[in-house]
Amino acid sequence: MAASSDVEEMLVQEQISPEQSSRTGRAVVHTRWVLAATLVAFGLVAVLTVSKTAAPDAAIGVPLHGSVEELSSLSASNGHADDPCGTYPHLKLESVHRNNLGGKGPDGGTENLQYYGHWWDPTPPHSQQHPLNIPVRVHVSALTAYELPAGKENGLNGQFAKIWLNPGADVQLHVKLFPRDSHHHLHHRESYLTFFGLDKSASADECVESVWAVGSDQTLTSPASELKYHTEGPYSVVEATKGSATQAIPSQPYHLTEDQYNQAASFRFPPQPSSTWTYDFRLKVSDGSDGPREIGFTGRPAMSCLAHSRHSMNCPEWDHTLLHRVTQNNLGGKGPDQGPEYLEYSGWAYINRTETRVRVRVRVADGETYDRPSNTVNGLSGEFAKIWVNPGETVNLVAEYLDESGKPLGGELAKEIRKESPITFFGIGTDINGKNEMTAGVQDPKDFFLSDPTGLFGVKENDWDLIKGLEYTGDKPVPADPYLLSLHQMQEAVTFRMTEKTEFHMRLEVGGDSLRAKAGPASTDPSLFTFAFRPTLPCKLGTLPGQNILRIDG
Repeated sequence: MAASSDVEEMLVQEQISPEQSSRTGRAVVHTRWVLAATLVAFGLVAVLTVSKTAAPDAAIGVPLHGSVEELSSLSASNGHADDPCGTYPHLKLESVHRNNLGGKGPDGGTENLQYYGHWWDPTPPHSQQHPLNIPVRVHVSALTAYELPAGKENGLNGQFAKIWLNPGADVQLHVKLFPRDSHHHLHHRESYLTFFGLDKSASADECVESVWAVGSDQTLTSPASELKYHTEGPYSVVEATKGSATQAIPSQPYHLTEDQYNQAASFRFPPQPSSTWTYDFRLKVSDGSDGPREIGFTGRPAMSCLAHSRHSMNCPEWDHTLLHRVTQNNLGGKGPDQGPEYLEYSGWAYINRTETRVRVRVRVADGETYDRPSNTVNGLSGEFAKIWVNPGETVNLVAEYLDESGKPLGGELAKEIRKESPITFFGIGTDINGKNEMTAGVQDPKDFFLSDPTGLFGVKENDWDLIKGLEYTGDKPVPADPYLLSLHQMQEAVTFRMTEKTEFHMRLEVGGDSLRAKAGPASTDPSLFTFAFRPTLPCKLGTLPGQNILRIDG
């Protein structure tokens, strides 16, 4: 395959239930909210919002720029501080404890494949400097007959579990991940498995490799993927369409060639409630003579990490800021940290394609108060800032850009940020009965952007532009990346752009009935606001024909 020097987008396939798919129609906006209601029909600009229900291989396009070699230039072996997955929870496989899948050896004893490793979680209340780092075991068992090809050995290659299959194989595997001792517990959160080297015979349409995953809620492949995606019963399936002269399994998850990138897929799994996590999938190889075949997998969100990497420069023509870690977590003096009463992040500002270290500080506005809901922690998930708000409460905040030392910005960087700075809010919605309406707003923005159709509507209140939710947001996790949005996540997002500011005021509010409220009590649970300093919606202008977004002057 001819290698492309630039990766233009990443594709995300999402599992959408019939009930969810009913939400994909145009939002009905009450006529008194004239700010957005009349302009939706004009189809001003384009953005892709395609439901999987539209076609078996429907996908959501996500821009991603830079060569694969550039994007994967950071090696996990250099340490987690510079790992492109450094802000993602993930599993690292380290050694084989027993090698006897299906009772085929070379070891004896229990008929499974056992690995030792660590579960790494740097998300708040932890950090990359002080992560949750749990020693774990991973057991892979064959639930159907398995034959190890002659002369081959399963096991581990670097960070990759590897399993060999004969042509015609179809084996059901069960994976169990759990702490090595009772003193540790896995937390309730999403996880990933990424498979590599999915190809077929180079000379004929035979020995086609495929992975069939149960329970995955998203499948991520490359934009020029050589894999075909579909669903069948409970399975999310990726299947090879092209052959390779050699197996395309890399030596580690981020140093990928173009072929390796295009023959890989990440499956995301929703949080599991217990401290033992399980996964079920099938590995299949169609009949043929070109065998045996090797498939590798890892417990890292490798496809998502490449998009997330600070070297990926998503939408490089748009200035943006990437949040990297929390340096102080005490918004309104409500902890969990002590000391200054603000929430502060370190990260990188990308201005005119140049990277500069900065901080972003979020504090409660003068004269205002904030009450952090019990059993919640503000902070960072991936590169998403997150702030929790109780029902019936309004929080007025000030966000300020600072230099690396925490001092007010000056010089050319301040001048460039004043030209334009974006912020995108995600997951703006309601509770299950259309109540506890979430509102995210910014004071005196230049403009803002909504998808069309949208699950939001706008209100102008003096010099505030306030965006309110219409739809139940559900229990879905925060998006994997600011540009890797499902259809529903796109419809519940808004991007504001500010000018002439290195600090700006924003408002988060929960309460009241939405325009689509129905009978039933309001939830007493707090609502989570997530946001990134990325131009998620406007960066797609004109790039994805057939769908629209709405731009409104502030």
